[in-house]
Amino acid sequence: MPDWGSNRIVKFSSDGTFLTSWGGPGVDPGQFSSPVDVVVDEAGNIYVADLGNGRIQVFDADGAFLAAWDAGTTPSGADYQPYALVLDGEGHLYVIGVATDLDTEGTVQKFRLPAPLT
Repeated sequence: MPDWGSNRIVKFSSDGTFLTSWGGPGVDPGQFSSPVDVVVDEAGNIYVADLGNGRIQVFDADGAFLAAWDAGTTPSGADYQPYALVLDGEGHLYVIGVATDLDTEGTVQKFRLPAPLT
């Protein structure tokens, strides 16, 4: 789950026991600026919508950084901020977001994920 106040990800077991956390404020890999959504794929990889940094970050089940990509720009050329993630079970990640001015357009991007990142 994202922890907005500390810009980190916190992982709990299914019974609510704290397991681990990672991250902190910043722009480097593994750091966040308002992580707002998290999804987990079948391999256990964790995808994080890093709103303030305008990117998606990917971690393994233990929180080790695997990859990141810039969320890009909207059709009008505004910077794009991802705020919701959905996996479809067929290897696609949908990223829902808005322009940084929060007033122009919202978009949905569809990414074909590579073979398992593990």
